[in-house]
Amino acid sequence: QLTTCTFERCLSAATLVLMSGKERVIAKGAKVGFHAGNFPGLSDTQRRQMNDTMRANMLAAGVSGSFINRVLSTPNNQMWYPTFEQMRSAGVITSQSAGEQFASSWELLGADWKVVVERVGAYPCFRVLKQIEPAIYDTMMSHFVAAIRTGESESEALAEVSEIAGNLASRYMPAASDEAVLATRDQWIAILTRYKDKDSRACIAFLNGAKIEFQRAFPDWNMTNTLLVMEKVIVSGNNKAPVVIGTDVADSDLNTVLRRIEARYGDDVKLLTNQPAWPDNARKACEMLLLFCQEIAKLPNDRSANLLRQLTMSE
Repeated sequence: QLTTCTFERCLSAATLVLMSGKERVIAKGAKVGFHAGNFPGLSDTQRRQMNDTMRANMLAAGVSGSFINRVLSTPNNQMWYPTFEQMRSAGVITSQSAGEQFASSWELLGADWKVVVERVGAYPCFRVLKQIEPAIYDTMMSHFVAAIRTGESESEALAEVSEIAGNLASRYMPAASDEAVLATRDQWIAILTRYKDKDSRACIAFLNGAKIEFQRAFPDWNMTNTLLVMEKVIVSGNNKAPVVIGTDVADSDLNTVLRRIEARYGDDVKLLTNQPAWPDNARKACEMLLLFCQEIAKLPNDRSANLLRQLTMSE
Protein backbone atom coordinates (compact mmCIF):
# COMPACT_ATOMS: atom_id res chain seq x y z
CA GLN A 1 0.00 0.00 0.00
CA LEU A 2 3.05 2.31 -0.23
CA THR A 3 4.09 4.60 -3.07
CA THR A 4 7.43 3.72 -4.66
CA CYS A 5 9.50 6.25 -6.56
CA THR A 6 12.85 6.58 -8.29
CA PHE A 7 14.50 9.86 -9.22
CA GLU A 8 17.71 8.71 -10.91
CA ARG A 9 18.18 5.00 -11.64
CA CYS A 10 16.27 1.82 -10.92
CA LEU A 11 17.98 -1.18 -12.48
CA SER A 12 17.75 -4.96 -12.50
CA ALA A 13 16.22 -6.49 -9.34
CA ALA A 14 15.44 -3.01 -7.97
CA THR A 15 12.63 -2.79 -10.54
CA LEU A 16 10.77 -5.49 -8.57
CA VAL A 17 10.78 -3.15 -5.57
CA LEU A 18 9.50 -0.30 -7.74
CA MET A 19 6.67 -2.45 -9.12
CA SER A 20 5.62 -3.58 -5.64
CA GLY A 21 4.24 -0.10 -4.86
CA LYS A 22 0.56 0.74 -5.01
CA GLU A 23 1.50 3.91 -6.88
CA ARG A 24 4.75 3.80 -8.86
CA VAL A 25 6.33 7.08 -9.82
CA ILE A 26 9.44 7.96 -11.78
CA ALA A 27 11.08 11.34 -12.12
CA LYS A 28 11.50 12.90 -15.51
CA GLY A 29 14.83 11.70 -16.86
CA ALA A 30 15.06 8.72 -14.52
CA LYS A 31 16.34 5.50 -16.09
CA VAL A 32 14.54 2.24 -15.33
CA GLY A 33 16.36 -0.82 -16.66
CA PHE A 34 15.24 -4.43 -17.08
CA HIS A 35 16.77 -7.76 -18.03
CA ALA A 36 16.22 -11.45 -17.43
CA GLY A 37 17.15 -12.81 -14.01
CA ASN A 38 20.47 -14.42 -13.14
CA PHE A 39 22.75 -15.12 -10.21
CA PRO A 40 26.29 -16.54 -10.14
CA GLY A 41 26.32 -20.33 -9.93
CA LEU A 42 22.70 -20.95 -10.95
CA SER A 43 21.91 -23.91 -13.15
CA ASP A 44 19.73 -23.50 -16.25
CA THR A 45 16.81 -25.01 -14.34
CA GLN A 46 17.27 -22.64 -11.42
CA ARG A 47 17.57 -19.71 -13.83
CA ARG A 48 14.27 -20.68 -15.47
CA GLN A 49 12.66 -20.95 -12.04
CA MET A 50 13.94 -17.47 -11.18
CA ASN A 51 12.43 -16.03 -14.36
CA ASP A 52 9.15 -17.85 -13.69
CA THR A 53 9.09 -16.17 -10.28
CA MET A 54 9.82 -12.79 -11.89
CA ARG A 55 6.98 -13.33 -14.35
CA ALA A 56 4.56 -14.26 -11.55
CA ASN A 57 5.54 -11.21 -9.49
CA MET A 58 5.21 -8.85 -12.44
CA LEU A 59 1.84 -10.30 -13.45
CA ALA A 60 0.65 -9.87 -9.86
CA ALA A 61 1.73 -6.22 -10.10
CA GLY A 62 -0.50 -5.77 -13.15
CA VAL A 63 2.26 -5.64 -15.77
CA SER A 64 1.28 -6.71 -19.29
CA GLY A 65 2.44 -10.06 -20.64
CA SER A 66 4.08 -8.51 -23.71
CA PHE A 67 6.20 -6.23 -21.51
CA ILE A 68 7.25 -9.16 -19.33
CA ASN A 69 8.22 -11.15 -22.42
CA ARG A 70 10.46 -8.29 -23.55
CA VAL A 71 12.10 -8.14 -20.10
CA LEU A 72 12.78 -11.88 -19.95
CA SER A 73 14.11 -11.94 -23.51
CA THR A 74 16.75 -9.35 -22.63
CA PRO A 75 20.04 -11.16 -21.77
CA ASN A 76 21.16 -10.65 -18.20
CA ASN A 77 24.39 -9.03 -19.36
CA GLN A 78 22.41 -6.31 -21.15
CA MET A 79 19.83 -3.73 -20.05
CA TRP A 80 16.55 -2.62 -21.66
CA TYR A 81 15.47 0.95 -20.90
CA PRO A 82 11.80 1.32 -21.94
CA THR A 83 10.27 4.76 -22.42
CA PHE A 84 7.93 6.36 -19.92
CA GLU A 85 4.96 5.73 -22.22
CA GLN A 86 5.92 2.07 -22.68
CA MET A 87 6.05 1.59 -18.92
CA ARG A 88 2.87 3.54 -18.26
CA SER A 89 0.81 1.69 -20.87
CA ALA A 90 2.19 -1.69 -19.70
CA GLY A 91 1.21 -1.01 -16.08
CA VAL A 92 4.76 -0.79 -14.75
CA ILE A 93 4.43 2.78 -13.45
CA THR A 94 1.48 5.03 -12.76
CA SER A 95 2.90 8.52 -13.21
CA GLN A 96 5.86 10.76 -13.84
CA SER A 97 6.86 13.54 -11.48
CA ALA A 98 9.41 16.15 -10.59
CA GLY A 99 8.80 15.16 -6.97
CA GLU A 100 6.48 18.01 -6.14
CA GLN A 101 3.58 15.84 -4.98
CA PHE A 102 5.65 14.33 -2.19
CA ALA A 103 6.19 15.84 1.21
CA SER A 104 9.13 18.20 1.29
CA SER A 105 12.40 16.44 1.84
CA TRP A 106 14.41 16.80 5.04
CA GLU A 107 16.86 18.94 3.06
CA LEU A 108 14.28 21.73 2.88
CA LEU A 109 13.93 21.87 6.65
CA GLY A 110 17.19 23.77 6.86
CA ALA A 111 16.99 25.22 3.37
CA ASP A 112 17.99 28.66 2.26
CA TRP A 113 14.48 29.91 1.48
CA LYS A 114 15.83 32.55 -0.83
CA VAL A 115 17.27 29.79 -3.00
CA VAL A 116 13.97 27.85 -2.90
CA VAL A 117 11.99 30.93 -3.95
CA GLU A 118 14.46 31.66 -6.75
CA ARG A 119 14.01 28.13 -8.07
CA VAL A 120 10.21 28.37 -8.05
CA GLY A 121 10.42 31.88 -9.47
CA ALA A 122 12.13 30.49 -12.55
CA TYR A 123 9.04 28.45 -13.47
CA PRO A 124 7.06 29.62 -16.51
CA CYS A 125 4.41 32.21 -15.62
CA PHE A 126 6.00 32.93 -12.24
CA ARG A 127 9.08 34.40 -13.93
CA VAL A 128 6.83 36.83 -15.82
CA LEU A 129 4.75 37.78 -12.78
CA LYS A 130 7.97 38.52 -10.93
CA GLN A 131 8.61 41.30 -13.46
CA ILE A 132 5.18 42.75 -14.18
CA GLU A 133 3.28 42.02 -10.95
CA PRO A 134 6.02 42.16 -8.28
CA ALA A 135 3.69 42.80 -5.33
CA ILE A 136 1.45 39.86 -6.23
CA TYR A 137 4.49 37.71 -6.94
CA ASP A 138 5.90 38.45 -3.47
CA THR A 139 2.57 37.49 -1.92
CA MET A 140 2.53 34.24 -3.90
CA MET A 141 6.02 33.31 -2.77
CA SER A 142 5.14 34.10 0.85
CA HIS A 143 2.18 31.72 0.56
CA PHE A 144 4.40 29.09 -1.03
CA VAL A 145 7.06 29.20 1.70
CA ALA A 146 4.43 29.24 4.47
CA ALA A 147 2.73 26.18 2.97
CA ILE A 148 5.99 24.23 2.73
CA ARG A 149 6.91 25.13 6.30
CA THR A 150 3.59 23.74 7.57
CA GLY A 151 4.33 20.39 5.94
CA GLU A 152 2.48 20.66 2.64
CA SER A 153 4.00 18.99 -0.38
CA GLU A 154 5.50 21.16 -3.07
CA SER A 155 2.55 20.22 -5.30
CA GLU A 156 0.03 21.41 -2.70
CA ALA A 157 1.95 24.64 -2.21
CA LEU A 158 2.20 25.18 -5.96
CA ALA A 159 -1.54 24.55 -6.30
CA GLU A 160 -2.19 27.48 -3.97
CA VAL A 161 0.06 29.94 -5.77
CA SER A 162 -0.98 28.65 -9.21
CA GLU A 163 -4.58 29.42 -8.30
CA ILE A 164 -3.58 33.02 -7.65
CA ALA A 165 -1.68 33.09 -10.94
CA GLY A 166 -4.62 31.59 -12.80
CA ASN A 167 -7.04 34.17 -11.43
CA LEU A 168 -4.60 36.87 -12.39
CA ALA A 169 -4.19 35.46 -15.91
CA SER A 170 -7.95 35.73 -16.46
CA ARG A 171 -7.62 39.50 -16.00
CA TYR A 172 -5.25 39.63 -18.96
CA MET A 173 -7.49 37.54 -21.22
CA PRO A 174 -9.44 40.50 -22.72
CA ALA A 175 -6.25 41.88 -24.27
CA ALA A 176 -4.48 38.56 -24.92
CA SER A 177 -3.48 37.54 -28.41
CA ASP A 178 -5.54 35.12 -30.49
CA GLU A 179 -2.65 32.67 -30.17
CA ALA A 180 -2.86 32.77 -26.37
CA VAL A 181 -6.65 32.38 -26.35
CA LEU A 182 -6.44 29.41 -28.73
CA ALA A 183 -3.69 27.84 -26.62
CA THR A 184 -6.07 28.02 -23.65
CA ARG A 185 -8.77 26.31 -25.72
CA ASP A 186 -6.37 23.59 -26.82
CA GLN A 187 -5.39 22.94 -23.22
CA TRP A 188 -9.05 22.44 -22.28
CA ILE A 189 -9.42 19.97 -25.13
CA ALA A 190 -6.26 18.08 -24.14
CA ILE A 191 -7.27 17.75 -20.48
CA LEU A 192 -10.85 16.74 -21.27
CA THR A 193 -9.71 14.22 -23.86
CA ARG A 194 -7.24 12.58 -21.51
CA TYR A 195 -9.12 12.68 -18.21
CA LYS A 196 -12.88 12.94 -18.79
CA ASP A 197 -13.26 9.18 -18.33
CA LYS A 198 -10.63 8.85 -15.60
CA ASP A 199 -11.74 11.69 -13.34
CA SER A 200 -14.55 13.78 -14.77
CA ARG A 201 -15.12 15.64 -11.49
CA ALA A 202 -11.49 16.83 -11.47
CA CYS A 203 -11.93 18.09 -15.03
CA ILE A 204 -15.04 20.01 -14.01
CA ALA A 205 -13.25 21.46 -10.97
CA PHE A 206 -10.40 22.60 -13.20
CA LEU A 207 -12.71 24.23 -15.75
CA ASN A 208 -14.68 25.89 -12.94
CA GLY A 209 -11.47 27.45 -11.64
CA ALA A 210 -11.44 25.48 -8.38
CA LYS A 211 -8.15 24.78 -6.64
CA ILE A 212 -6.95 21.28 -7.45
CA GLU A 213 -3.68 19.46 -6.98
CA PHE A 214 -2.63 18.90 -10.56
CA GLN A 215 -0.27 15.98 -10.00
CA ARG A 216 -2.91 14.01 -8.13
CA ALA A 217 -5.85 14.91 -10.36
CA PHE A 218 -3.93 14.62 -13.62
CA PRO A 219 -0.95 12.38 -12.77
CA ASP A 220 0.73 12.27 -16.18
CA TRP A 221 -0.05 15.85 -17.17
CA ASN A 222 2.90 18.18 -17.68
CA MET A 223 2.15 21.15 -15.42
CA THR A 224 4.70 23.16 -17.38
CA ASN A 225 2.24 23.21 -20.29
CA THR A 226 -0.37 24.89 -18.10
CA LEU A 227 2.08 27.46 -16.77
CA LEU A 228 3.30 28.22 -20.31
CA VAL A 229 -0.27 28.87 -21.47
CA MET A 230 -0.89 31.19 -18.52
CA GLU A 231 2.38 32.95 -19.28
CA LYS A 232 1.37 33.41 -22.92
CA VAL A 233 -1.92 35.00 -21.86
CA ILE A 234 -0.25 37.36 -19.40
CA VAL A 235 2.60 38.43 -21.69
CA SER A 236 0.39 39.05 -24.72
CA GLY A 237 -2.29 40.80 -22.66
CA ASN A 238 0.03 43.05 -20.68
CA ASN A 239 -0.39 46.82 -21.16
CA LYS A 240 -2.72 46.43 -24.14
CA ALA A 241 -6.24 47.60 -24.81
CA PRO A 242 -8.89 44.87 -24.70
CA VAL A 243 -9.57 43.26 -28.07
CA VAL A 244 -12.93 44.35 -29.47
CA ILE A 245 -15.32 41.39 -29.57
CA GLY A 246 -17.49 40.93 -32.63
CA THR A 247 -20.64 40.09 -30.72
CA ASP A 248 -22.87 39.45 -33.74
CA VAL A 249 -20.37 37.02 -35.23
CA ALA A 250 -19.83 35.37 -31.85
CA ASP A 251 -23.58 34.95 -31.29
CA SER A 252 -23.99 33.41 -34.73
CA ASP A 253 -21.07 31.02 -34.22
CA LEU A 254 -22.33 30.05 -30.77
CA ASN A 255 -25.76 29.18 -32.16
CA THR A 256 -24.13 27.06 -34.86
CA VAL A 257 -22.03 25.18 -32.30
CA LEU A 258 -24.98 24.61 -29.97
CA ARG A 259 -27.12 23.28 -32.82
CA ARG A 260 -24.45 20.71 -33.62
CA ILE A 261 -24.31 19.60 -30.00
CA GLU A 262 -28.11 19.53 -29.76
CA ALA A 263 -28.17 17.20 -32.76
CA ARG A 264 -26.31 14.66 -30.63
CA TYR A 265 -27.60 15.34 -27.12
CA GLY A 266 -31.09 16.75 -27.65
CA ASP A 267 -32.52 18.71 -24.72
CA ASP A 268 -29.51 17.73 -22.61
CA VAL A 269 -27.68 20.55 -24.36
CA LYS A 270 -29.17 22.79 -21.65
CA LEU A 271 -26.61 21.33 -19.26
CA LEU A 272 -23.93 23.44 -20.97
CA THR A 273 -25.49 26.65 -19.69
CA ASN A 274 -26.25 25.24 -16.24
CA GLN A 275 -22.77 25.41 -14.74
CA PRO A 276 -23.86 24.72 -11.11
CA ALA A 277 -25.16 21.33 -12.29
CA TRP A 278 -21.84 20.25 -13.83
CA PRO A 279 -20.35 18.56 -10.72
CA ASP A 280 -23.39 16.31 -10.24
CA ASN A 281 -23.41 15.41 -13.93
CA ALA A 282 -19.65 15.40 -14.40
CA ARG A 283 -19.29 12.63 -16.97
CA LYS A 284 -21.94 13.97 -19.35
CA ALA A 285 -20.83 17.56 -18.76
CA CYS A 286 -17.26 16.62 -19.69
CA GLU A 287 -18.38 14.86 -22.86
CA MET A 288 -20.46 17.85 -23.92
CA LEU A 289 -17.79 20.38 -22.99
CA LEU A 290 -15.22 18.46 -25.00
CA LEU A 291 -17.53 18.42 -28.03
CA PHE A 292 -18.25 22.11 -27.45
CA CYS A 293 -14.54 23.00 -27.51
CA GLN A 294 -13.89 20.74 -30.50
CA GLU A 295 -16.70 22.40 -32.46
CA ILE A 296 -15.31 25.83 -31.60
CA ALA A 297 -11.91 24.63 -32.82
CA LYS A 298 -13.46 23.91 -36.24
CA LEU A 299 -14.13 27.62 -36.70
CA PRO A 300 -11.51 29.81 -38.39
CA ASN A 301 -8.94 30.85 -35.79
CA ASP A 302 -10.03 34.49 -35.61
CA ARG A 303 -13.68 33.55 -35.09
CA SER A 304 -12.77 30.78 -32.64
CA ALA A 305 -10.79 33.28 -30.54
CA ASN A 306 -13.58 35.85 -30.85
CA LEU A 307 -16.19 33.39 -29.54
CA LEU A 308 -13.93 32.23 -26.72
CA ARG A 309 -13.39 35.83 -25.65
CA GLN A 310 -17.12 36.46 -25.51
CA LEU A 311 -17.69 33.27 -23.50
CA THR A 312 -14.91 33.93 -20.99
CA MET A 313 -15.72 37.63 -20.63
CA SER A 314 -19.35 36.86 -19.85
CA GLU A 315 -18.49 34.54 -16.95
